[in-house]
Amino acid sequence: MSLPTWIFCEPRGDWLVACRRALAAIPDGDQIRLVDTRTVADCREAIQNSPGAFVTVELNAACCDEALKLMMELSRWWPQMAFAVTAPRAWRNYEALVRELGAVHCVVSPRQVRPLADMAVRHLARSLESDGSPPERTLARLPWSE
Repeated sequence: MSLPTWIFCEPRGDWLVACRRALAAIPDGDQIRLVDTRTVADCREAIQNSPGAFVTVELNAACCDEALKLMMELSRWWPQMAFAVTAPRAWRNYEALVRELGAVHCVVSPRQVRPLADMAVRHLARSLESDGSPPERTLARLPWSE
Protein backbone atom coordinates (compact mmCIF):
# COMPACT_ATOMS: atom_id res chain seq x y z
CA MET A 1 0.00 0.00 0.00
CA SER A 2 1.36 3.42 -0.89
CA LEU A 3 1.70 6.27 1.57
CA PRO A 4 -1.16 8.77 1.83
CA THR A 5 -0.39 11.79 -0.34
CA TRP A 6 -0.71 15.52 0.23
CA ILE A 7 -0.28 17.44 -3.04
CA PHE A 8 0.73 21.09 -3.07
CA CYS A 9 0.12 23.31 -6.10
CA GLU A 10 2.16 26.44 -5.53
CA PRO A 11 4.86 28.26 -7.47
CA ARG A 12 7.47 28.62 -4.70
CA GLY A 13 6.99 25.89 -2.11
CA ASP A 14 6.64 28.14 0.95
CA TRP A 15 3.36 26.56 2.10
CA LEU A 16 4.75 23.06 1.77
CA VAL A 17 7.64 23.97 4.08
CA ALA A 18 5.26 25.45 6.67
CA CYS A 19 2.98 22.40 6.49
CA ARG A 20 5.93 20.00 6.79
CA ARG A 21 6.80 21.72 10.09
CA ALA A 22 3.21 21.43 11.28
CA LEU A 23 3.08 17.73 10.34
CA ALA A 24 6.19 17.07 12.44
CA ALA A 25 4.14 17.89 15.55
CA ILE A 26 1.28 15.54 14.64
CA PRO A 27 1.40 11.82 15.47
CA ASP A 28 1.85 9.81 12.25
CA GLY A 29 2.44 13.04 10.33
CA ASP A 30 5.69 11.56 9.06
CA GLN A 31 3.67 8.83 7.30
CA ILE A 32 2.35 11.32 4.74
CA ARG A 33 4.07 11.78 1.40
CA LEU A 34 4.26 15.45 0.35
CA VAL A 35 4.22 16.16 -3.38
CA ASP A 36 5.30 19.58 -4.60
CA THR A 37 3.93 20.75 -7.94
CA ARG A 38 4.74 24.16 -9.38
CA THR A 39 2.02 24.41 -12.04
CA VAL A 40 -1.64 23.51 -12.29
CA ALA A 41 -0.83 21.07 -15.11
CA ASP A 42 1.71 19.27 -12.87
CA CYS A 43 -0.87 19.21 -10.08
CA ARG A 44 -3.46 17.59 -12.35
CA GLU A 45 -0.94 14.89 -13.24
CA ALA A 46 -0.14 14.25 -9.56
CA ILE A 47 -3.88 14.03 -8.80
CA GLN A 48 -4.32 11.38 -11.51
CA ASN A 49 -1.62 9.32 -9.80
CA SER A 50 -3.04 9.71 -6.27
CA PRO A 51 -6.82 9.47 -6.06
CA GLY A 52 -7.94 10.20 -2.51
CA ALA A 53 -5.10 12.65 -1.90
CA PHE A 54 -5.44 15.90 0.01
CA VAL A 55 -4.68 18.87 -2.27
CA THR A 56 -3.58 22.37 -1.34
CA VAL A 57 -3.87 25.01 -4.07
CA GLU A 58 -2.26 28.44 -3.77
CA LEU A 59 -4.42 31.27 -5.07
CA ASN A 60 -2.37 34.19 -6.39
CA ALA A 61 -2.39 36.75 -9.18
CA ALA A 62 -0.14 34.70 -11.46
CA CYS A 63 -2.43 31.68 -11.67
CA CYS A 64 -5.81 32.79 -10.34
CA ASP A 65 -7.90 31.66 -13.32
CA GLU A 66 -6.15 28.30 -13.62
CA ALA A 67 -6.35 27.68 -9.86
CA LEU A 68 -10.08 28.45 -9.72
CA LYS A 69 -10.70 26.16 -12.69
CA LEU A 70 -8.74 23.39 -10.95
CA MET A 71 -10.88 23.84 -7.83
CA MET A 72 -14.04 23.44 -9.90
CA GLU A 73 -12.59 20.28 -11.48
CA LEU A 74 -11.62 18.81 -8.11
CA SER A 75 -15.17 19.10 -6.82
CA ARG A 76 -16.64 17.68 -9.99
CA TRP A 77 -14.23 14.95 -11.11
CA TRP A 78 -12.53 13.86 -7.87
CA PRO A 79 -15.17 14.08 -5.14
CA GLN A 80 -13.18 11.68 -2.94
CA MET A 81 -10.44 14.31 -2.66
CA ALA A 82 -10.47 17.16 -0.24
CA PHE A 83 -8.74 20.41 -1.06
CA ALA A 84 -7.73 23.53 0.77
CA VAL A 85 -6.58 26.91 -0.45
CA THR A 86 -3.62 29.01 0.59
CA ALA A 87 -3.31 32.65 -0.40
CA PRO A 88 -1.56 35.88 0.51
CA ARG A 89 -3.32 37.94 3.20
CA ALA A 90 -4.55 40.41 0.57
CA TRP A 91 -6.66 37.59 -0.90
CA ARG A 92 -8.51 36.73 2.34
CA ASN A 93 -11.76 38.09 0.88
CA TYR A 94 -11.75 35.18 -1.58
CA GLU A 95 -12.44 32.69 1.19
CA ALA A 96 -16.20 32.63 0.57
CA LEU A 97 -15.63 31.97 -3.14
CA VAL A 98 -13.18 29.10 -2.64
CA ARG A 99 -15.40 27.52 0.01
CA GLU A 100 -18.29 27.72 -2.44
CA LEU A 101 -16.09 25.81 -4.89
CA GLY A 102 -15.58 23.11 -2.25
CA ALA A 103 -12.48 24.08 -0.28
CA VAL A 104 -12.44 22.64 3.24
CA HIS A 105 -10.18 25.39 4.53
CA CYS A 106 -8.58 28.67 3.45
CA VAL A 107 -5.32 29.85 4.99
CA VAL A 108 -3.78 33.29 4.49
CA SER A 109 -0.85 33.05 6.91
CA PRO A 110 1.86 30.38 7.28
CA ARG A 111 1.31 30.71 11.04
CA GLN A 112 -2.17 29.22 10.59
CA VAL A 113 -1.17 25.94 8.95
CA ARG A 114 -1.60 23.65 11.97
CA PRO A 115 -5.40 23.34 11.50
CA LEU A 116 -4.75 22.69 7.81
CA ALA A 117 -2.28 19.92 8.65
CA ASP A 118 -4.80 18.41 11.08
CA MET A 119 -7.45 18.37 8.34
CA ALA A 120 -5.07 16.75 5.88
CA VAL A 121 -4.17 14.01 8.37
CA ARG A 122 -7.85 13.29 9.12
CA HIS A 123 -8.80 13.19 5.44
CA LEU A 124 -5.89 10.93 4.53
CA ALA A 125 -6.65 8.58 7.42
CA ARG A 126 -10.24 8.29 6.18
CA SER A 127 -9.13 7.71 2.60
CA LEU A 128 -6.92 4.84 3.76
CA GLU A 129 -9.89 3.33 5.60
CA SER A 130 -11.97 3.60 2.44
CA ASP A 131 -9.89 1.05 0.54
CA GLY A 132 -12.07 -1.88 -0.39
CA SER A 133 -15.65 -2.30 -1.49
CA PRO A 134 -18.54 -0.52 0.26
CA PRO A 135 -19.64 -3.71 2.07
CA GLU A 136 -16.07 -4.32 3.29
CA ARG A 137 -15.84 -0.75 4.60
CA THR A 138 -19.18 -1.11 6.38
CA LEU A 139 -18.19 -4.40 7.99
CA ALA A 140 -14.89 -2.91 9.14
CA ARG A 141 -16.74 -0.15 11.03
CA LEU A 142 -19.15 -2.43 12.86
CA PRO A 143 -18.36 -2.88 16.56
CA TRP A 144 -18.37 -6.68 16.28
CA SER A 145 -16.14 -6.80 13.20
CA GLU A 146 -13.09 -7.76 15.25
